[in-house]
Amino acid sequence: MFKKLKNIAIFCAIIPAFVNTAMADFSETLPRQPLEVLADYGGESIVSLYDAIAPSRTDDAKPPYDKNAFKPTLADYFPLMSPNWTLGRVTVRKSDFPPVEPFFIIGGDKPSLHWLKANRERLLALNAFGLMVNIPNEKALSAARAVLPALSIMPYQDKGHQLQQRLQLNHYPVLIVPGFVGSDLDELREAVKPK
Repeated sequence: MFKKLKNIAIFCAIIPAFVNTAMADFSETLPRQPLEVLADYGGESIVSLYDAIAPSRTDDAKPPYDKNAFKPTLADYFPLMSPNWTLGRVTVRKSDFPPVEPFFIIGGDKPSLHWLKANRERLLALNAFGLMVNIPNEKALSAARAVLPALSIMPYQDKGHQLQQRLQLNHYPVLIVPGFVGSDLDELREAVKPK
């Protein structure tokens, strides 16, 4: 039994020595490439370079901006102008524009407000929504919304003239219904009637 233990001890001592020698011989055959120094700034810490990206913060440090410093109000968005839209009459005509529901375009001027008042009942019956262009101030938007409080009238700025080009229109006030556009709602109703 003592002899078996002696053989195991010798075996355990020889194996690590053999492995170390084999590994040393193997590593000597691998080509060694010298380390390439990409930059040497004399051992300076790079933490200061990160301050521009994410400044180091302490508990008593102020945030970089104050979230409550500027809270825009509706008045900050006016005047809201779309210069290619002008006040004028739109003759009733067919249109290939397929709106989901009827909608109208008005301006922030007195003639548009008058058109809105004159056509209030018809617009309510259609449940049309409104887009308002060329709004000088918040008061003009509020006045239009007061005429039809049950309908949605949203400020709209046609910056890229996309809606204007798609509808092939330059003027407002106008009502857009499936298949037709026009300013005169009596004529529009006649045009829409099935024949």
